[in-house]
Amino acid sequence: MYQQAALALIVSVVLQNYLASSQSIENEKKLYKDLLKSYDKRVIPRGQPNDTLLVVFDADIVQLLDVDMKGQILDGVST
Repeated sequence: MYQQAALALIVSVVLQNYLASSQSIENEKKLYKDLLKSYDKRVIPRGQPNDTLLVVFDADIVQLLDVDMKGQILDGVST
């Protein structure tokens, strides 16, 4: 009885994760499409073509999976 309940719970969790990830992928595709629908690659976001453009972003690493010291690459899960 407990084995069946445990198996049902595992199947339920796996199915929920699969459905959530597929929904997440669809949401990501929609966001990408919405953000880039009026994108014009000819537009330069600077006053003059030779001006420097400073881009700042922030990310939190939730889990570090791998570090490639030579290639200076971090592989991890972020938010």
